[in-house]
Amino acid sequence: MRLQERDKQILSFIARFHCLSSGHISELFGMHIKAVQRRMRKLVSGGLLSFVMLPSVNVGKSAHLFYLTEDCAKSFGVRYSKPRISLKLGHQQENIKTLVDIYSQFKGGDVECEVMPEHILRERYQLKIIPDGVFVLKRNNKHALFLLEICSGTEIISSPAPSYNEDIEKKFLKYVSMFQENETKEYEEWFSCNFTRFRVLFIANNTARLKSISRIISSVDRDGFIWITTMPQLIQSGIKANIWSVPGAGETGKAII
Repeated sequence: MRLQERDKQILSFIARFHCLSSGHISELFGMHIKAVQRRMRKLVSGGLLSFVMLPSVNVGKSAHLFYLTEDCAKSFGVRYSKPRISLKLGHQQENIKTLVDIYSQFKGGDVECEVMPEHILRERYQLKIIPDGVFVLKRNNKHALFLLEICSGTEIISSPAPSYNEDIEKKFLKYVSMFQENETKEYEEWFSCNFTRFRVLFIANNTARLKSISRIISSVDRDGFIWITTMPQLIQSGIKANIWSVPGAGETGKAII
């Protein structure tokens, strides 16, 4: 099969994210969904992509989730892995959608955005905490590191002592330790940058949960590096808007750039 330059770019993004839907690719490349679907069919018939069907609540409709075939994965130097339909995959797809949205909002502007999906961290590094996604913004030889935490609404916010259950409060305490020790080596290696600090962007699924989690952040984050907003605000206003609150610093209406 003769590959167009756009085909190579699409395969490269799928290699990075592990698996993408036609909708993801349409947003990443600004292509009409019908054009994407035609390219996907050709890449599948050419033996470069496989797919699984995601279950849908709409009768007769299921999304295709595309991933590299074993030979194609080898050519990109990534591990071959077929996505498994599970609740975990659903959360990963939500994380990917958010990263794709963030990347797309900076495309074509004066700020360059690079992203790192969660699965890369799990496969390559031994970290005390693995965020749901990572992105770096670069402009005029300056760069800033952002770690994403995307709230599903099912996680326990705080457990009464002496519980050893993993919860959001314990996750924040790990981030505080990481911030104080400036543990960014793995991210510096991946993005080829030196980071002095980083921010954690926590995206709550609703306003009520945002308020509860903000109280936890206020009690543990003395440096004001954990910022928070809601998913509806992020979808409505975009990543660049003044939608972020910084509970540790008592500030609201902050923008990341």
